Amino acid sequence: MSIQNEELDRHIQLQRIGTRHWSWYVSVPGKGYKNCEEYAPTRDVAMEEARAEVRHLLESRGAE
Repeated sequence: MSIQNEELDRHIQLQRIGTRHWSWYVSVPGKGYKNCEEYAPTRDVAMEEARAEVRHLLESRGAE
């Protein structure tokens, strides 16, 4: 089962902090959180990185 982007996006706060420099914070209640600053060419690329982290949190700690 694939999780839709809209479902993942509700766990993400994304902010541009410079030219091609992004800060994102992901939080999944009961699973954990992570924040990161990264260089990405576009908002879409930065958002995909954050979505990947949400997926990781949901999958890696879902069996606990």
